[in-house]
Amino acid sequence: MNNKLNQLAFKYFDGIITGDEERSLFQMIQSAEGLKEFRLAEQKWQESTESSTQVNQQWNRLRSRISVIDSMKTVAPRRRRLNPWLFTTIAASFVIAILGIVILQTPEPSYITLEAPPGSKSKTVLPDSSVVWLNSGSKLAFANSFGKNNRELKLTGEGYFEVFHNEESPFVVHTDVCDITVLGTRFNVTSYEEDDIVRTSVVDGKVRISNGIQAISITKGQSVEYSKKAASFTRKNTGISSIAAWTENRLEYADITLRELADIVSRNYNVQIVITADKYANEHLSISLRNNETLDEVLDGIRRVLPVTVKRQNNIIYLQ
Repeated sequence: MNNKLNQLAFKYFDGIITGDEERSLFQMIQSAEGLKEFRLAEQKWQESTESSTQVNQQWNRLRSRISVIDSMKTVAPRRRRLNPWLFTTIAASFVIAILGIVILQTPEPSYITLEAPPGSKSKTVLPDSSVVWLNSGSKLAFANSFGKNNRELKLTGEGYFEVFHNEESPFVVHTDVCDITVLGTRFNVTSYEEDDIVRTSVVDGKVRISNGIQAISITKGQSVEYSKKAASFTRKNTGISSIAAWTENRLEYADITLRELADIVSRNYNVQIVITADKYANEHLSISLRNNETLDEVLDGIRRVLPVTVKRQNNIIYLQ
């Protein structure tokens, strides 16, 4: 057996593999022999792992990743010259759910869709070496030629991007109302279909946001909000540490309404929060959650700030 492949496979399963090592591993398993040895490493890892609920859950997630590799080799053989998909393991406390990549059966170009369902998050390294995190209830779609002929994506929901610099190929994120264009930077975009506001915030570098008629540029420590109803932009200063807080399983907002917070909590905990206490819906709050709080702890925090009553019926929570 290839000892190097075996070592990298065990690191992959244990969630301690580095980006460079993962890239090497995925190169090795492009051949039939390499994939066969990878399967043998799976068996050895499973035999050496303690039998527990936590380990079984981890193994199921890894099996879903492996099935993605198989599907990629079956439906997209032309991608062999591109960088392979790298699914990087984040800290165990970070809830990860990377669904299978879906190739839509349409004429050229075909499209790839990544999805993080409600209550989960995902992290992916794109073919151009850019990194993207998807927040709960988000989707990202792009052509199978991404990184070769273009770097354009369509985002629904929230995504945090660390873009690999390439002056000859701008990186463009399309939302339903705005386009965000960069060359190389770190930024966050929130664009849920049900929300009126599309928000773009920059951690480093510079981005340009356009609705086809107006355009605005922002740099490090700035954010811009685009109102779908008013069709207008608003530029603001923002704390850099809070922009990508959700990728580290933190929730930080210096100024957020109860209604906005309810939407975020609903997506993050996969519940439905209904505000019946209308007079508090637009109350502004400051919130910082850093310790993987449970839903009950978050609701208790809301009760401490606002005089609302929490009533729970299965998956629906009422703030009265």
